[in-house]
Amino acid sequence: MVNMLLFPSGGENSAHSDPNLSSNNNGDMFSDTAEVPIDFRVPNSSLKVFKFSDLKKATSNFSHHFVLGQGAFGTVFLGWIDKKTFVASRNGVGIPVAVKRRRSSSIHGHSEWLSEIRFLRCLAHSNIISLLGYCDDELQYFLVYEYMQNRSLDRFLYRSAHVRAQPLSWKTRLIILIGVARGLTYVHSSKDEIIHRNVESSSILLDQVCF
Repeated sequence: MVNMLLFPSGGENSAHSDPNLSSNNNGDMFSDTAEVPIDFRVPNSSLKVFKFSDLKKATSNFSHHFVLGQGAFGTVFLGWIDKKTFVASRNGVGIPVAVKRRRSSSIHGHSEWLSEIRFLRCLAHSNIISLLGYCDDELQYFLVYEYMQNRSLDRFLYRSAHVRAQPLSWKTRLIILIGVARGLTYVHSSKDEIIHRNVESSSILLDQVCF
C-alpha cells in the first residue's frame, strides 16, 4: 500500500490536486512535505542503511533486465539481499527486494524521500508494504522494500498482449479487497494521522499468498 499523505492536525487535506503527481504502484508516497521539519534527518531505527555499491551489486548494476516499473520518483529494480543480514547478494541468491532509485531529474526531491522513510518506518502491518532500508550514498537516493511477487492488481484486471496474468476468481478478489480494507483501517487509525490518497488497482500490490 503506497501513495499516502500526512493529514494536518487542523483537519484540512493538504494533498496536491495536480493529477500529474499521482504515481504507479511504486510511486512517490508523500507529495506534500510541509509537515516535515527542515532540519529533519533520517532517524536511527532498524532500517538497513545501504551503500550505493551494495545496491549496485544487488541489482546487477541496475540492469534493465531487472526493471520492475517506472514512476514519478524514478525507476524500481528487482534486487537480491541476504535474508538475515540484508547484505547485498547476487541474482537469485537470498531474498528478492524492490529497489526504488530516485531519478536526478525527478520533481520529487530530498524532503519527499525523507518523508517516506519517516512514516513507513513507523508502520507495521501485514497489509502494508515494509520498508527494509534506504541509501543516501554518493548523492544517490534509494528506498528498499519487500518484493511483491505478483506485482500490482491492475495486471490481473486489465490484461494486455504484454502481460499474461491469469484471471482472478471472485473469492480471490474478495480476499484482496479485505486485505486492502484492513491496511487502510490501520493507516487511517495511526497516531500520525495518515490518509491514503490514491486507492487504485495499480497501487495494490500482491504477494504469492493471494494465489
